[in-house]
Amino acid sequence: MNQKEQQQFFALLRAGLWDTPADAELFYGDTHWETIFVQAARQTVQGLVAKAASTLPTEVQPPSPVLGKARGIVAATIRSHALLNRTLAEAVEMLAQNDIRPILLKGQGVATNYTEPTLRMCGDIDLYIGQPDYRKACHLVREWGEAEGESMESEKHYHFHHAGVTVELHRIAEQLPLPWHNARFQHWTRHHLHGDSLRSVVIEDATVVLPPINFDALYIFNHAWHHLSAGGGIGWRQLCDWVRYLHTFRHEIDRAGLECDLRSFGLWHPWRVFSSIAVDILGLPREEYPFYTDRYAGQAATVVGMIEVGGNFGFFDPARTERPTGYIAGKMHSFRRMNGHYAKLFALFPREVVAICVRYLYVGVRQVIKEVLTSKSPR
Repeated sequence: MNQKEQQQFFALLRAGLWDTPADAELFYGDTHWETIFVQAARQTVQGLVAKAASTLPTEVQPPSPVLGKARGIVAATIRSHALLNRTLAEAVEMLAQNDIRPILLKGQGVATNYTEPTLRMCGDIDLYIGQPDYRKACHLVREWGEAEGESMESEKHYHFHHAGVTVELHRIAEQLPLPWHNARFQHWTRHHLHGDSLRSVVIEDATVVLPPINFDALYIFNHAWHHLSAGGGIGWRQLCDWVRYLHTFRHEIDRAGLECDLRSFGLWHPWRVFSSIAVDILGLPREEYPFYTDRYAGQAATVVGMIEVGGNFGFFDPARTERPTGYIAGKMHSFRRMNGHYAKLFALFPREVVAICVRYLYVGVRQVIKEVLTSKSPR
């Protein structure tokens, strides 16, 4: 997008995010609506942008075909919310009947912080189970049935599909790159998610448990930071979730506790860099952003550029070309791509990127050794 299109896109995104009128003056003259809506789709914020575009003065609204397509996307998003809510309610009630109380991470929980939750594009369902009940929960969902796709298990979660919806059962909420950060984070997670400060919301007549306020204030940000720093990339939807959360709980977040946690997990500098993105780009009131500073506005602008190029989870990044066939060629392709990504980030977050690189190499080498040994083992 050129500079004018970028200004128009952000004006619509802010308007949809905060349910306020967009600056109509930006849209007089030539407006490349197709470009704006392509970017909205790449960033999974079509609902917010379409709602804002439909409230512009008639003479500067998108042409009927474009606006009609956008409204169709909004209608599909509303249907998707209904499907995810039903699936979530079924999963929670099934697990509860077997004495397992899952905790909803992100997703439909953070959607409740929007003025119109159904304008938020849906993702998947993440349910934190914890170590003690994890195997039992995995067994139960296998019996519950996978309507399509294959199940998959990682160090963090069991991933499967049910009725067209992706569901993840988490044994742990997240892993941090450095062992000492990760050890603190796992202790912190157990303290919050197995404590007495859990919240709840009713979805489809089911009581769904949510994490404590200060847990999500950090966790939602860390999820976005993890995907950006680990090479996957993030879209504006993830950051919209975050600023809507900071706004909704602006009076309830324990700022002293949040600062302590951010420093403890090596997230203090990234949080400060993202200040300008939350306030100056997405329109969060400055007083609602804990520890706001404009000191890193230049670095924030670079991050904005990476978000715009990569799109939702980096799917549209030109560097993410098709992986070549062949084991060695594929590994080398991934290695070169990640090196390029880390080189861009290193100028902004040198200390954090070194830690991430070390973990990437460790995990990569371990995986190669495991695959080589597996291929040589007798069948």
